[in-house]
Amino acid sequence: KDILRAYHTPARRLKSVQRPGLEQIYDANVDGDSYYIVSEFVRGEQLSLLMDRAEQLPISLALKIMIELGQSLHVLHSISTNKGPAPIYHQMLAPHCVMLTYHGEVKLTHAAISHGESMTLDKVPLSILSYSSPEECMGGRQADASSNVFTLGVILWELLTGSALYGMHDEFDIMQAICNTPPQPP
Repeated sequence: KDILRAYHTPARRLKSVQRPGLEQIYDANVDGDSYYIVSEFVRGEQLSLLMDRAEQLPISLALKIMIELGQSLHVLHSISTNKGPAPIYHQMLAPHCVMLTYHGEVKLTHAAISHGESMTLDKVPLSILSYSSPEECMGGRQADASSNVFTLGVILWELLTGSALYGMHDEFDIMQAICNTPPQPP
């Protein structure tokens, strides 16, 4: 229930945000004990599936994806309300949260967006943990703008090299590598 509540507040704020690179949120509400979010159906493919099929992407495509993701994250990080800045940080940013539409657009999906509510690493699937920032791994700190930028760097590495930067199969090994092992040049 806490996780659902963590998505609900930012999802309601996102209803007014319209940007081609962000999945549109149409409604976010509560019905009794149930939270729900109604969002745009994005026709396309998850970036993670494309990465699984391709050894590495052409540099021009990788850069297009990264530029559009960076612009979408900037919009999220710049959100404010009449009470002042109210940025939204993607708590579980990873290639599966990026859709490549059949029309060539890059869309960041909102399925795991939060503005710093309770999403700790012990609740994060292993496939997403390898995209966490060192700060998140060391102290369980919530995602912020700098951790989203770190994740963009990990995704770019993987797009250009065709291999996982932190491809271990154990949570402890992944967190140790993120915190203590500088990436080796490709």
